Amino acid sequence: MKFCVTVLSLLVLLAAFCSPALSAPMGSDPPTACCFSYTLRKISRNFVVDYFETSSLCSKPAVVFQTKRGRQICANPSEDWVQEYVDDLELRSVPSLSLIFIIVESPHHGAKHLEDSP
Repeated sequence: MKFCVTVLSLLVLLAAFCSPALSAPMGSDPPTACCFSYTLRKISRNFVVDYFETSSLCSKPAVVFQTKRGRQICANPSEDWVQEYVDDLELRSVPSLSLIFIIVESPHHGAKHLEDSP
């Protein structure tokens, strides 16, 4: 029994030290990705798989496109092609409404689907 408790304790400590979220000091901010220049040419849309916007803490606002090869490319968010790519990526990431189930807890009837609610 003591052996199991010791092993479990060691596993919990190991997980805490291996996890960046748990091992970071309380109140510390995660590293921020900032762009200091933008790409000078339009990227082929076929290469772009994802994007994120830089933090408001950065001196220069930017959209960072992630490519199929794992590269990150900074782009000017005010350019038309950048906005088109962002809109396209957003549309592709929205799940189909037919696949979403919303469940509401009822104190008298347990869980039921929202569309079944009166």
